[in-house]
Amino acid sequence: MPRLETDPAFNPVPPLAAKAAVEKYAYVTLTARETPGTEVFGAVDTDSRSPSFGRLVRKTDLPQATPQAGHKMPDARLRAHMLMSAGYLHGIHLGKHDAVLKVRAAHAPTSSFGFAAVALSLAHRSAAIWVWHKDDESSDGDEWKATRVIEIAADPADPLALPETLRRFGAVPPLVTGLELSPDDCFLYVSCWGTGELRRYDVSNPFAPTLTGSVRLGGVVGSTPHPAKPLVPVHGGPQAAEISADGERVYLYSSSSTPWDSQFYPAGVPGWLARVDVDPDGTMSVDRGFLPDLEGLRPRCVRLGN
Repeated sequence: MPRLETDPAFNPVPPLAAKAAVEKYAYVTLTARETPGTEVFGAVDTDSRSPSFGRLVRKTDLPQATPQAGHKMPDARLRAHMLMSAGYLHGIHLGKHDAVLKVRAAHAPTSSFGFAAVALSLAHRSAAIWVWHKDDESSDGDEWKATRVIEIAADPADPLALPETLRRFGAVPPLVTGLELSPDDCFLYVSCWGTGELRRYDVSNPFAPTLTGSVRLGGVVGSTPHPAKPLVPVHGGPQAAEISADGERVYLYSSSSTPWDSQFYPAGVPGWLARVDVDPDGTMSVDRGFLPDLEGLRPRCVRLGN
């Protein structure tokens, strides 16, 4: 009879995450731009002591998938299931100009807060992060509200250097497409796909975030290169991130969706996967030794494991 063992990558409570084994692989779902619906499951070696470190070491075709529909801008109402005994849906209105793209809840089972990312504020071309939480001042203690805690401004740019979609604005909006919390709920990572920036905030007090670090890779303007290839511009930007269990490494990947790619990166977005090292003081740097060849495929999802 097969023996059942606990997955070493699974940690039921946040304090155990920091003690988890260091990831050995990044498991990646890859797609071919030329043939939508064709997907490949791959494994990239993330063990820095391995001779195949930073390489795509395994891949297998997945069953035919439904072609990606792309990101659709939701309305300005944040709708999130709160894990409550009643099990009903709460709606929190953020404003008619704020389009929420990502929602992230705190990991700790006793926490009653989370974050929502506004990819693009149509009024200011900026991005914003809101913290949603229980309203302690409500009469029954069962109401929820949202507080705007982070504002990320657009980057001014020469209109002639911008794609047609952005030319009349004279700036590149952050376009927040990724929002991740560290396993201990103390740090928030924000992926700005438009400006090519990954931001790290200390959210130990979720109502007063502090920016602790930032790195750039790609971007609509600048196309910041990877340190492994300092003379080669990087197209696309960090679309999302996956954080290691100990919080010391962050994996970034580029692909967003075909409709958005063509609007903001008309020259195309090649698939890339990068790793960012996080120092104890919060500063971040792109790992120059990690830039796997994805064989022309584009990552859509990344998960870490052993």
